[in-house]
Amino acid sequence: MIFIAAYIKFEFQKGDLSRIRDIYRRFVVSEQTPESWIKWAKFEEKQGEIVKARQVYESAIEYLGESANDESFFISFAKFEERCKEFERARTIYKYSLDHIPKHQVSDIAKDFCRWMWLTFFFFVIRRKNCTKLLFNLKNNMVTERALRTLF
Repeated sequence: MIFIAAYIKFEFQKGDLSRIRDIYRRFVVSEQTPESWIKWAKFEEKQGEIVKARQVYESAIEYLGESANDESFFISFAKFEERCKEFERARTIYKYSLDHIPKHQVSDIAKDFCRWMWLTFFFFVIRRKNCTKLLFNLKNNMVTERALRTLF
């Protein structure tokens, strides 16, 4: 892995992104772990290639099959979709992971899914009540408990 990381860094300094993608393709075939696919997807996201990053995550599910049923993989995929503001996709990924990962392995996914559901509900209420001032204050960490109670 250290050799591949150094090789990718070398190619990145040369600015050859197509070569880096080829290296990642060979890396995920040889490594065959969810973590290797996550690294490739994060690389694509950092390059601003959202569609390619999504394709990497989706290809990982197809290629790895049952071994893709990894908690960290699904959390990474769902958080990627949240960063892209694709909340319905994120919900679908959380739901899929809860259905496909053995129950004794879903603790972090369940926590993230619950957090995501509450935040989604919270922003839904804010949009419905047209609370732009409250939303501004929320983004600036100035929301009081009293202001939140007025929403519900």
